[in-house]
Amino acid sequence: MRPAILALALGLPALTAALAVAGAALRAEHAAEAVEEAVAPPQTAAQKSLPVIEDRSTRFVAVGGIAPPDLGDAPIERVEPRAPLGELGLAAPPRPKEEGPLLFRPVAVESAVVEAGERRVAIAGTVSVPPDRVCGAGEASWPCGASARTAFRLWLRGRALECDLPKEPARSEAGDIVAACRLAGQDAGRWLVANGWALAEPGGPYEEAERTARDAGKGIFGRPPGGGAASAAATPPTDPPEPSR
Repeated sequence: MRPAILALALGLPALTAALAVAGAALRAEHAAEAVEEAVAPPQTAAQKSLPVIEDRSTRFVAVGGIAPPDLGDAPIERVEPRAPLGELGLAAPPRPKEEGPLLFRPVAVESAVVEAGERRVAIAGTVSVPPDRVCGAGEASWPCGASARTAFRLWLRGRALECDLPKEPARSEAGDIVAACRLAGQDAGRWLVANGWALAEPGGPYEEAERTARDAGKGIFGRPPGGGAASAAATPPTDPPEPSR
């Protein structure tokens, strides 16, 4: 056997062993680098290196080289602001108040008079039926005034009334404030007269409604509610409890 071939045959095991040791060391080095990357905290955007950009947007100017404006010797005069080009530049005028003040938790004390807090308001255009008024005669009589007041209370149910209360309101003979009122957009005076629970003021806007209620026998112009005349005369209607104020 030739010496070169003999030396090659004898050196193969040693070469293989050396390559194995080198591969193991390389794998160990890669594993250590992976562990360091996993343990080390991630770099923030500020820590990452960014390319440096030269800022050329500013330049130094000598203050003495700036020419000031020529103001002259006359004092500065303030002029009026320029008028806007259109109406969009103007502030809108305040809207007129269309809704009157609200009477919260009103209580009917008569067929067309309510109390809310310290106010006592008589519905404009109506003539209230007193609570002690009795309709009919003899055995056919019945307490129509109390029934009218009860009907008004049931219609209100403590809901807020919207009334037109001027600074100097008109007053009734009893000293009540006279005002037109609405409940959920419905005219309270028209509702009372049209259902026969109040009379129309002479010359007022509800005279036709009263004639219609009389012809139809509604409210105080009709029979007692809840039965015959005898039962109505013996048992006056019970008003619902007044809402707590």
